[in-house]
Amino acid sequence: MSSDVFDLLAQVWLSASRRTLTHCIAIVSLGMGVAAFVCLSALSQSFSDSLKHRVGSAEPGSEFTLEAGPTISMEVGSTRAKLDAEWVNAQVRRVAASQVAAMTRARCDVKIGRYALREMTVFAVSSEWLQLQPHFWGIHSKIAGRLFSPADDKSGEAVCIIDQRLVHALPDNADPVGQTLKVNGRPFRVVGIVRGDEWLRPGGSDGLLLTSLSATYPLLRIQPPEGASFLITSDEARVESDMASLRTAVSQALGGDYSVSVRSPWLDLAETRYQLGYMRLFLGALSLLPLVVGLLGMVSMLLANLGSRVREIGLHRALGATRSRQAVLVLSEAGVTGLLSCLVGIPVATLVLRLLASAWGSELRMTPGCIAAAVLASAITAVLAGLIPARAAMGISPCEALRAE
Repeated sequence: MSSDVFDLLAQVWLSASRRTLTHCIAIVSLGMGVAAFVCLSALSQSFSDSLKHRVGSAEPGSEFTLEAGPTISMEVGSTRAKLDAEWVNAQVRRVAASQVAAMTRARCDVKIGRYALREMTVFAVSSEWLQLQPHFWGIHSKIAGRLFSPADDKSGEAVCIIDQRLVHALPDNADPVGQTLKVNGRPFRVVGIVRGDEWLRPGGSDGLLLTSLSATYPLLRIQPPEGASFLITSDEARVESDMASLRTAVSQALGGDYSVSVRSPWLDLAETRYQLGYMRLFLGALSLLPLVVGLLGMVSMLLANLGSRVREIGLHRALGATRSRQAVLVLSEAGVTGLLSCLVGIPVATLVLRLLASAWGSELRMTPGCIAAAVLASAITAVLAGLIPARAAMGISPCEALRAE
């Protein structure tokens, strides 16, 4: 068996070496198709990542999902008066018929342990916020203590949640849960520790600090925020109608001193899925065109080689070679050509992606999965190109081939 394989590889090498020019043309032709396939795959991945970033609720490298179901996102800003976060929160909850989560932010001086952090971004959230947006600012999970509860909102107890970066600022060998830090001089008790993404850094390089919204009202009266955000639950079938009615009701309740903008992450996600599916279909069809061109070039090359090898094939048949062996020889030659095309196409694709990334100012990544798909596509294209010449080689008669001039 091993001698048959070695003999087959030797015949493929001899056949290719005697036709260097035609093989080089076929390799370059299919290699350019592989390079175009890799570049278009990288563009498709870049487009997918940009859509995920725009949606904001999908984690990088994950599928497009929203764990909380259909929700409505509302942003309230102040046009002339200072924004009263407590009053605005009460008005939105009064006119909304569904569950409401509220969040705002402020720049505060934070004292934690021996460290004083000036002008740190502090997020004041209601207890429902982390339920409706569980991945808020890349929070992955609770690792100690607890999250905010409705009892915290009702009591106004000054509690807070910190991420692992702020834990390092606490006294050594102390349990973080139960420790106290000060926000603009007011003490807040740590009730929970969460794990967050380092690359997001929502509160800057210092860390992430979440305070209970009701307990932060006294600080927000002294230093009013620029705006407030709300998440309102809805039903999948009524998201659009709820958005329109909610915008009208909240605008009337707040009056002309406040601006109201409404959108739905659920609808944004549906639109994103549609755009991504359409773009993947378009780029997938477009990436097949260079491979089809390379396939046609390889078919022409293999048929031309086959025409010049009629007497050689007839001699092999007369010496005992079977029809299937001749077909395998042609297919093996095509497969080797396809693999060599990857050695040309992948470096060319790498160079082109670097030039495009420097010109556009955005990263275009060639992932291992993209390379594996390119190698597989090149091999399949080459084998498909060898089917017609292989069938023609099987039909060559030894007697007629030896009589041909």
